[in-house]
Amino acid sequence: MTDLDLTPFRLLIDGIVVPARRHVRETILPVAIPVVISSILLTVAQLRWFRIMSSDDPSAAPEFFAGCFLFMLLALVVTMLYGLVFAALTMGAMQAVSGRPRIRMTQAWALVVRPSVLGTLILIGVASGLSMAMCYIPALYVVPVLSFALPAMADEGLRGFAALRRAGELAHFNPTGRWTQIPWLQMLLILVVGFVLYYAVAFAVQLPFIIAQQVIILREAAAGQVVDPGELMASTFWLQLPANVLNALATAVTWLYSAFGTCLLFQEVRRRKEAGDLEAAIARLTGRSAESASGTAGDRDVS
Repeated sequence: MTDLDLTPFRLLIDGIVVPARRHVRETILPVAIPVVISSILLTVAQLRWFRIMSSDDPSAAPEFFAGCFLFMLLALVVTMLYGLVFAALTMGAMQAVSGRPRIRMTQAWALVVRPSVLGTLILIGVASGLSMAMCYIPALYVVPVLSFALPAMADEGLRGFAALRRAGELAHFNPTGRWTQIPWLQMLLILVVGFVLYYAVAFAVQLPFIIAQQVIILREAAAGQVVDPGELMASTFWLQLPANVLNALATAVTWLYSAFGTCLLFQEVRRRKEAGDLEAAIARLTGRSAESASGTAGDRDVS
């Protein structure tokens, strides 16, 4: 392994745990509040929509279509809010990766809601959404590449297409030519690990509530009662609400892991690229080859 190599992936994913665990208290509460509130609103809207959908009253048709529209609109707003939450977590994680002793989430949120940052996030969201609409295959490339734009906005002050160009530049910087050193591929693996971690935590959190809900259904079925889907969902609302709230909190924690992974990999790739740029600059100034410049720098480091 040379100075220009990325940290091996297995060491990188282990190294994410330490800073994420160290800063979990500073970061989770400022993002958990909007996530929990949106989760409660979405659960209530889902209950309302499901009761309208299961109604046999023909006169409820206009209300049904209005309910569908409002539910889809709310789901879109919640999805956008979740995107802002992940962006805020990434901005906060970049503070820690850059060497700040404490993460100030108020500064992270203030940065996220700036019009120039919001515009860049919209560009990222549109590009990611279009790639997902094409059977998700292009998203395996587009989403990891664009993930580098978030720390670039946080630490380098880039906005708009400049941030996207910087993301593409870092995501493809691979002077060794080895596939294990492709930055966007390592970013994809980080996102996959975060995705698996999210579903594992969500399943563990929701499993007790799912079991309790199934017990209620079986008891009513065993008693010979006709189970109405709308009434059943309303009767188990007291189980769904805490389950969704806990799931939202678990989501924020797993997103923190992915945010730190994104920032640490960004820092690694930038270190490698800037080291290469420094060698090229030395070569241009001294008139020597990049290899001899690198060797001279290495001799200085050894001495």
